[in-house]
Amino acid sequence: GINAEYMGFRVGIHAGQVCGGVIGNTKLAFDLWGDTVNIASHTESTGLPGKVNVTEVVYQLLGDEFAFSGKQESLMKGRGCVSTFFFEVPPDATSVVECF
Repeated sequence: GINAEYMGFRVGIHAGQVCGGVIGNTKLAFDLWGDTVNIASHTESTGLPGKVNVTEVVYQLLGDEFAFSGKQESLMKGRGCVSTFFFEVPPDATSVVECF
């Protein structure tokens, strides 16, 4: 069964250019494509439940304003070694949402 008290979501964030568009003929949906989406997906899949995993690009963009820990290196097909970091929720925040 599902533990209603804890659901271990993994989140991966990367920053960069994407291409977006509407797909479908009868049921329309908006979708994003591109290398940035693929890197974010890889970052999520190599993360840990309950953690927000960000790429080095995001770390460099936000590093002065937020705390990060746990630098990891993972091998991404077609890109080589990718560095990622865990976003640290400040002790006075009750959720990641409060940080933004």
